[in-house]
Amino acid sequence: MTSGLIIGCGYLGSRVAEHWRETNCDVFALTRSTETADRFSTFGWNPVVGDITKPDSIASFPEVDTVLLSVGFDRHAGYDIHTAFVEGIKNTIAKLPSGISRLIYISSTGVYSQANGEWVDEESACEPQRPGGVACLEAERFLQQSEFSDRLVILRLAGIYGPERIPRLASIQKGEPISSPRDGYINLIHVDDAVQAVAAASQYEKTPVTFVIGDDEPVVRSEYFNFVAQKLNAPPVCFTEPEADSHVVSRAMADKRVKNSRMRNELGIDLTYPTYREGVTAILEST
Repeated sequence: MTSGLIIGCGYLGSRVAEHWRETNCDVFALTRSTETADRFSTFGWNPVVGDITKPDSIASFPEVDTVLLSVGFDRHAGYDIHTAFVEGIKNTIAKLPSGISRLIYISSTGVYSQANGEWVDEESACEPQRPGGVACLEAERFLQQSEFSDRLVILRLAGIYGPERIPRLASIQKGEPISSPRDGYINLIHVDDAVQAVAAASQYEKTPVTFVIGDDEPVVRSEYFNFVAQKLNAPPVCFTEPEADSHVVSRAMADKRVKNSRMRNELGIDLTYPTYREGVTAILEST
């Protein structure tokens, strides 16, 4: 790969851009902000200014080898998650040059709604209940029917964590109760390993294909939070039941364990942080 375009240069996308630049790839990155575009330029990236929810704002996209669709949801942008994840993707596809060789879509394990601790993989049923999972699955299906379907890699990522992104860290440090169910599995992937997955996907030849991207050990929610507390020398975490209609309850309804066998075997990824223990420890020891 000699050139790449990133649509969604946030927590993951910006790190992919750094990795591509370090490997002498010519990096293009979309942003809505001219101020951010100036900052991208200082990194050696080529900014493209536009908004995928407003297709007229984008004259064209550059000719590149690989396109990464890593669209996030900005709650302050004034549109809903379906507009960002589905309509934005459709607008992007309509603008892409036909000659790209690889299209990588960052989806989510939120497309699964299994709720009894089952193991799920790429072949498991997808019946998402939450808006994010519904939108991701709709975007997947659109891309699988698009003109780029023959060069498509879908990466269904578990929850991304990493530097400056450990959920509820401040509350744990202060010994505050966490409004969350104690039970149920959560699935995680360190952002550095997610970057590894994107890099491997850009070279993977057997497209189209879907990969579940997660670490080796799904963990029960209370065990995870108490591990963080232990590392912080904070008191054990107390949990309070969230309100019945809160998004926390909705998120916790999905209780599954994602299996990363295809990622391991076919992408050949040797995880830097095979479990949350190594990842959380490295983050907290570096701060």
